[in-house]
Amino acid sequence: MNTFMNSLASTAWTIVPIILILFLMAGIMFVFYFKAKMEEMVTYVKSIAISLEKLSNRQNDNQYLK
Repeated sequence: MNTFMNSLASTAWTIVPIILILFLMAGIMFVFYFKAKMEEMVTYVKSIAISLEKLSNRQNDNQYLK
């Protein structure tokens, strides 16, 4: 029984570094994915801000023409 437990323990400690590397890689990939999505969202928000500014300028121009 003792040898069986030792073999289980050695197997577990062999797998731990592999799992750790996989989790670190997944975390790094998530950070890069999140960064790309944030840049995309910033682009959308800037586009919306520019559109709203153009609409506001157009409304101001129309007010002065009346």
